[in-house]
Amino acid sequence: MIINKAEDFINHIVQRQYTVPPAVVRQVQTIVEAVKSKGDEAVTFYETKFNIKPANLQVPIEIMEQAIQDLDQDIRTALIQSITRVKEYHQKLPIPRTQEVTVGKSNITFDVRPLRRVGIYIPGGRASYPSTVVMTAIPAQVARVDEIILCTPPGPTGLPSAVTLAAARECGVNKVFCCGGAQAIAAMAYGTQSIPKVDKIVGPGNTFVTAAKKEVFGIVDIDGLAGPSEAMIVLDPTVTNKVLEWCVWDLKAQFEHDPESICVLVTTDPELAARLAPAVQEIPGHMVVCTGGWEEVCDVIEAFAPEHLELVGPGPESLAKSICNAGAVFVGPLSPVAMGDYIAGPSHVLPTGGSARCFSGLWTGSFLRVHSV
Repeated sequence: MIINKAEDFINHIVQRQYTVPPAVVRQVQTIVEAVKSKGDEAVTFYETKFNIKPANLQVPIEIMEQAIQDLDQDIRTALIQSITRVKEYHQKLPIPRTQEVTVGKSNITFDVRPLRRVGIYIPGGRASYPSTVVMTAIPAQVARVDEIILCTPPGPTGLPSAVTLAAARECGVNKVFCCGGAQAIAAMAYGTQSIPKVDKIVGPGNTFVTAAKKEVFGIVDIDGLAGPSEAMIVLDPTVTNKVLEWCVWDLKAQFEHDPESICVLVTTDPELAARLAPAVQEIPGHMVVCTGGWEEVCDVIEAFAPEHLELVGPGPESLAKSICNAGAVFVGPLSPVAMGDYIAGPSHVLPTGGSARCFSGLWTGSFLRVHSV
C-alpha cells in the first residue's frame, strides 16, 4: 500500500489501537480467578490444557546449570557479550538516588528503593527468546532488585527451552517456573504454593498474556500492554540501492518477529516510494508513505509513535533529536533495529500501539519506587 499524503496516513493510523477480543478477556478472567483460588493446581491444569504438562513447576537449578554446559559455544559467547553490553549501558544511566532536601523549615528525604521481587514473563510459543531474558533481568539486577523470578512455557520435553534456561542462569535469575500464558501472570500476581507473589511483572507475551497483565494491574505493577511489533523507517531520497535493500530486510525481520507487525517506510520522493512498494507489499501489514517534506515526516512520526524508528540518510538523520514519540530511535544505515534487539544496550521491551506517546521502554528506573520522608 502506498499512501501519498501525510494527512491520509495520520487519519488512518490514529484509528489503530491494540484491543483484546472480549472472548479472550472472559477466558482470562476465568483463568485468573482459578489460579487465585486454587494456586498450583490451576496453573498445572491450564498449562496441561493449553500446552503440555510441566515436568516440574519449578525448574531445578541443576537443570539450568546443565543448560549452560550444553550451550553451543558461539551462542554462549554471544549471550555473554549481550549481557555485558546491556549491563554496562544500564550501569552508566543517571539512576535516581536517595537524597535530602530542605523546603522552608522542612527536611525531606527523597527515598529511592528497588522493588523487592520482580516477575519476568518470557514467551515460548513460536521460538525461544533468550535475548528478552537479558533485556528484562539485567536492568532489574542493576536496580538491585532482591529477587527475580521468571515464568516461561514448557517445550516438548516438559521443560522450557534450554537456551532460555541458560540465559536466565547467566543473568542472575533466582527461580524459573515452567508455565506460560494467563496462568503464569496470575500466579506471579497472587502467588501460589510454589510461585511467590511479585511486586511487578514485566516482559512481552501473546494476547492472553496481555489481557492477564491488564487484569492484574493494580494488584501488581506492570511494564505496559504489549501489542504487535512495529518499525518505521524514514529514508532520504539519496540513499543507495544497497542501503534500500538493508532497510527492506529490516522490515522483513520485524515480520518474522510477529506476523501481525506493522512496519512503515516513509520518504519524500514519489519515485522512491514507487520503487519500494513491490518489496514492501510482499509483507502483510506493511506500507509506504510519501510526504511533501521533512516537516510532514515529523508529523507522521509523532502521530504513529513507533516502537522502533530508523532514520536513514541526511534528511531523516537531522530529525533524530527532535522526535518525542518513539520507543527507540536508530540513526544511520548501520544502526538496524536488530542491533537494539540484541546488543546495543537499551532494553528491547518497548511501548507499542502508539503508547510511546506516554510510555517509556523498560530501564533500570522501571524497577525503582520512591517515597518521601
